[in-house]
Amino acid sequence: MMFRLIFLIAILKLAVLPVTLTGQNYNALKTEVDKLVYLDAAVDFERSPAFIIGVIWGDSIFYLPYGSTDPDTSLLPTSQQQFEIGELSHLFATELFMLQLENDQLQPESTLGEVLDSTESTVQLQQLLRHKSGFPRYFEGFGERETDPNDPFAHVSSDDLLNLLPNYLSSQEETYQFSNLNFGLLALALERVSQSSYAQLLNNYIIEPLNLKHTGFNQVDSLMVTGFDKAKRPAAPWEWSGLSPAVGLKSSVEDLCTFFQYLMKQDRFSILAEQATETGIRKNTRISWGWHVLQQKRYYPIFLQTGVTSGYRAYVALVPQTQTAVVVLSNSTYGLGGIGFMTLRMLNNYWKR
Repeated sequence: MMFRLIFLIAILKLAVLPVTLTGQNYNALKTEVDKLVYLDAAVDFERSPAFIIGVIWGDSIFYLPYGSTDPDTSLLPTSQQQFEIGELSHLFATELFMLQLENDQLQPESTLGEVLDSTESTVQLQQLLRHKSGFPRYFEGFGERETDPNDPFAHVSSDDLLNLLPNYLSSQEETYQFSNLNFGLLALALERVSQSSYAQLLNNYIIEPLNLKHTGFNQVDSLMVTGFDKAKRPAAPWEWSGLSPAVGLKSSVEDLCTFFQYLMKQDRFSILAEQATETGIRKNTRISWGWHVLQQKRYYPIFLQTGVTSGYRAYVALVPQTQTAVVVLSNSTYGLGGIGFMTLRMLNNYWKR
């Protein structure tokens, strides 16, 4: 109790001072997050051998590693090591779309038919961004052509995505149905309007300007953390495919924190909040462009997204109004008992500046 009182007094002092993280601040936060990891979330390290938490607190970023990336040496994960991030890849595509929007290259109401010029589809880009296009989670014949269940999208080409369009010419019902096909098609639209490959767009507009050294579709062997499937077997990395823009990025917690801090400073979330619509799944869960939004009765909305591949899990949640965010990367498909959300809640409940 005394520790908590002293801790709160220290934070209240920070409310009127510039935010600076000292070793003492880090140790205090580490103590609190340790409680969440080992007690509240009770993380099972047999299922999730290693994970790292990145915390954004105003202008400061710091990292909390747990577990071991190598059971033989007990090495903690580092902030620069790569993990597959699955559907967190959507958030990079969303930013590229918003940059094209700023340059008047695209509009939310632009249709696939107008942009791709090879289809009569009236599905709008904003419907892709909100998973309200009507496209299914998997297309017909998907399972028959799947060659590796641990890399389910490896066989999907850009032509496969384009061949879908005659079957989905319009989406009138605006029904939420999560599908990675949406972001594969969005990437094709971005490529067409810019006359550049998606990888070039990503590099030119995000990776190079933000100096993201560990983000891309190709892994750096010396930095890639080994992922494990549910049978505790090493998982082979996912290969490039037509759906790589939706699920194929690899990144580090350091790069992701840099990226999300940039988005908050650019005030992207004011626009994203305006674009949020109902999912019809839960009353307090909405969907914006690329991001899910958790509405709270007595507090600011939380923007969040989860990504999963055959051997990794990634999570981000942030509160733009308080400039706080939590990123969690792990080398297992198993969940971590909500540790990311718990950490964000802790930051906003009694780490207020």
